[in-house]
Amino acid sequence: MFFLPLLFLTFLLLPAYADAPDFKALSQEAKWHRLLHYKKRYITGYKSEADGKEFFLSENGKYDPEAEIKKSFELFSSTDKPTNEHAICRFPLRFRWLNQRLGNPWKADISGCNTYISFFQKLAAKRASIIFSSYYLSNPNSAFGHTLLRLSRYEDSNETELLDYGINFAAEARAVNPLVYMVKGLFGGYPGRFSAIPYYYKIREYTNSEFRDLWSYELNLTIPQVFELVDHIWELGQTYFDYFYFDENCAYHLMALLEVVHPDKDLTSRFRFYAIPADTIRKLRIEGLISEGKRRESTYTRLMKLSAGLPASELQMAKNIAVKPDKVSEVKKLDDKKAADILDVSLEAFDYLNAQKILTDDPAIKKKKEPLLTARAVNPIITSDDKLENVANESPALTHSPLRLGLYQGYEHLSGEVTRFEFRTSFHDMLDPVPGSLREGELDMGRFSFEHIERDYKNGGRFRFEYLSIFSIKNFSGQNFWASPMSWELSGGLKRIQLSCFDCPGGFVDGSVGNTVQIQNGRYLVAFLMNAEVNLQSSFQENYRVGTGPKIYLRAKFSDELLTGLSLPYHWFSYSVRDLGTDQAFLPEWETRYHFRNNLSLSLRARGTAVHDIWTMRGELGLQYFY
Repeated sequence: MFFLPLLFLTFLLLPAYADAPDFKALSQEAKWHRLLHYKKRYITGYKSEADGKEFFLSENGKYDPEAEIKKSFELFSSTDKPTNEHAICRFPLRFRWLNQRLGNPWKADISGCNTYISFFQKLAAKRASIIFSSYYLSNPNSAFGHTLLRLSRYEDSNETELLDYGINFAAEARAVNPLVYMVKGLFGGYPGRFSAIPYYYKIREYTNSEFRDLWSYELNLTIPQVFELVDHIWELGQTYFDYFYFDENCAYHLMALLEVVHPDKDLTSRFRFYAIPADTIRKLRIEGLISEGKRRESTYTRLMKLSAGLPASELQMAKNIAVKPDKVSEVKKLDDKKAADILDVSLEAFDYLNAQKILTDDPAIKKKKEPLLTARAVNPIITSDDKLENVANESPALTHSPLRLGLYQGYEHLSGEVTRFEFRTSFHDMLDPVPGSLREGELDMGRFSFEHIERDYKNGGRFRFEYLSIFSIKNFSGQNFWASPMSWELSGGLKRIQLSCFDCPGGFVDGSVGNTVQIQNGRYLVAFLMNAEVNLQSSFQENYRVGTGPKIYLRAKFSDELLTGLSLPYHWFSYSVRDLGTDQAFLPEWETRYHFRNNLSLSLRARGTAVHDIWTMRGELGLQYFY
């Protein structure tokens, strides 16, 4: 009941205003624009990003901030005893702000706003945190990660989070056809809505089912600001937003939500074209709005950490016990420390192997786990937290900017000196700065490069197109005792195809599948793949060719600052270049990068192309700037 008196006090009003309100001036204030989610249009005027008509009190409220504030004034003045459907009950934060700006002319008894009061008391929030759910390349919808808001009812951050509420923004997607789902998701074909969900449901979904770590960043908000946040979440329940996968997504709308309580901060303009969840967390860190992150490790992460250092024989014993818990008596012959290590692994392995049944609260699974819990409870050894400590440089708040510019100077033996320019929109490749980013994968989109060469086969120096990579996705998860994930990569775009129409650009789609071995906890990574590539160009018979062959990719991470990669693909092309015969191409490429800091890197790169024993070699040195 702590919240109810405070809630009523915020609506108690003082003397009436003396002068007529200046609606035009009020409608231009940043707070009003934040409350209605107005954005300035490219030519003239404003438009709210909210798309549900119920969010506006004026018929033209979506486009006219002044008309909306005038209608709000009219309705807020109409009664001092509002009920559920009245504007005061539907938009309490707008009412309170306008009332304060006018000098508190209204006195409203909100005891009739039963639904709003119930919502406010249910959340009972005193603190708020931003939650980042880690990258999930197996699901395109969550490849960049996901963010949500957590509202906590405890002032002490050490209290349990299991009673908190999660505020999630997501598309209401019902399409079964993946192509329809993709098109609608890209072009705003689905409504996106905010919803309040018990936070422990999200913990179970992400950490226990999808095996994704959760990072929690407490927002630096006062309790009155948290109340404002809750009020605005209530108001957003009246509407929906057209959902766009790249820009108006979960990350973007959470930033817009935070702008309501920080109207002096510009948290969204950087993300007008695309919003990457980790990049929004980075922005909040730069603005000083979040604390240092804490990680809740997934079942799989804990299993990997607890398994580290145990020999294969003990891991096999742990697995046997996890599969058949009635064999738990096998650990009795071991000393307490060794038995505790094996039981810890067995418990996590049991949850990992039975994740879907645990998610559905299968009573048989709970019963099956009891012998493991009992055996661990009677063991006197307490597992050290050192094995499960948070690793500071894995925090997504420390990730680099997705935008990258590159300038390279090199030499190609057929073209002489080469100066190359590169621009990339997002997000991370295998050699980019390590902290906070994908560690075993690549999610690279919108990379464009052109270059100036000293000479070509008939002319002097000129500019030429190098490539346009629309997307490049790599997932090189390593093999281990508990899992044998398939490694894969997929990329597509346009590139300069050598020895075809004298460097004319051609379309390509490239993909590989295979397995990856990681050594020394991921310091060294070796992927063995079978690769296939399709090239589209008028110089080929039937305007295309198909190549296939083996590929080996190696990456060595000597430190977070120094990384090197080597790609070794070999192709047999089934369709030849006109007048040149059948192609067999060896395409080695090596690159080493040194990261001076999170936004500046030095790149040393060499590549070769061997077609019909004709080699083209190039080396280059360049700088990469993340901004």
